[in-house]
Amino acid sequence: MMKDEAMEEKKAYPPLKLNNGGPRLRSKISTEFFMPDCIDESILYPSAHFKEDIYFMEELHRACLRTEDLQVPSRIRRIPYEEYKQMTDKQVLDIFRHQCILVTNVDSKAVSFKEAIYSLKSIDEELVVIDQSIYEADKLLHEDEDEGTSDGKTFAQATSRHCLGTLRQVMESLNADNPKSLNVLDIAAKSDKMPEQALFSDKVAWDHTTSRAGENYPTSDMRWALTSSGWTQHRWHQDSDGFATVVTIQSGMKWWYIGSPQKGTDPPRDSG
Repeated sequence: MMKDEAMEEKKAYPPLKLNNGGPRLRSKISTEFFMPDCIDESILYPSAHFKEDIYFMEELHRACLRTEDLQVPSRIRRIPYEEYKQMTDKQVLDIFRHQCILVTNVDSKAVSFKEAIYSLKSIDEELVVIDQSIYEADKLLHEDEDEGTSDGKTFAQATSRHCLGTLRQVMESLNADNPKSLNVLDIAAKSDKMPEQALFSDKVAWDHTTSRAGENYPTSDMRWALTSSGWTQHRWHQDSDGFATVVTIQSGMKWWYIGSPQKGTDPPRDSG
């Protein structure tokens, strides 16, 4: 999509409204999980504005239980930070070919939600905010993908929760009696705060090719931040352009479900 087209598309979104999000629904199914640096198991009851979003979380949980019953090998490798630091690039990449890596026991400073928000970018700059208190139309998001066309109805379904708002509004929304679940995904990073490591093969490739022409590494295209007012969710997706994903959490918690296709099958185009 060209830059001008993206700007026109953005203008079509309605302004974010900071009215109450209405009472939340709470799942009756408890979801057990382990925090990276905790021994004891934690329990959450998924919460959302609509029953369809609750059902989605419950189905993910049931799928994980089925995987445990079948004793499927874990797709996550937990490695303490001190051990991770001693590993060679080859050792890290050999693991990452087959498993996601969860680095535990990282000595990092916890920051408040407000501090994290202010570190991202101007809090009054207009951004696309996904308001999950808006009912989402049927998710036929890939209806015309094979033909390479964009159907108006399909686009409307894919963007039915998109609004234009600011990070200040995301913070202010928390003061409502029934806060909305607001999600901001496309915050281009101002600087690269991640330490160099083996998984950053994009930086290695850049340093050996384009950088020789005197161009700077495109940080704002390759490093992204996101924020949420709480209890937002993403659907199944694959990160774009074949890049791996390295994630650090500044404030709060991000809850991941990682899926992989069964041996001998191709992954569906809308999952990952």
